[in-house]
Amino acid sequence: MKRVVLVLAVVLAVVLVAAGCSSSKNQAQNQPQNHQMMNTGDITQMINGNPGEMANVMSSQDTRGSMTKIMSSQQMQPAMMNMMHTPEMQKSMVSIMSSKETMGDMVKIMSDPAMRETMVNIMADPAMKETLQAMMQDQRIKPMLQQIMNK
Repeated sequence: MKRVVLVLAVVLAVVLVAAGCSSSKNQAQNQPQNHQMMNTGDITQMINGNPGEMANVMSSQDTRGSMTKIMSSQQMQPAMMNMMHTPEMQKSMVSIMSSKETMGDMVKIMSDPAMRETMVNIMADPAMKETLQAMMQDQRIKPMLQQIMNK
């Protein structure tokens, strides 16, 4: 999930950088009537040509606030869902969720009371039956289940 946000952040940073570069170029030339913005193709080419640098820009402390606003907007949800369906992104999400370094953050996010209803809805979907069964049979979860059931 963090990588999805990172990718979207990169896109946002490119747009912001492109807008800033275009603006400063026009100011330097003293031609305020000639505003040349980079088009989507230019931005895409810049991202594809410099993915490492774009990731650095998008993940910097300076751009995190802007990236969070952009990534959490309704307009970005379809793009985020499309990215989450790719094998590369799913592999990245599994890596993030299983990493010891990020597990605490994942537990904090997923155990937030605001997430409870959404988590219940997801787990109640019939497509989750096998996953739920596997979870209930896992030796790490059984003691917690028994404790919950005895209450």
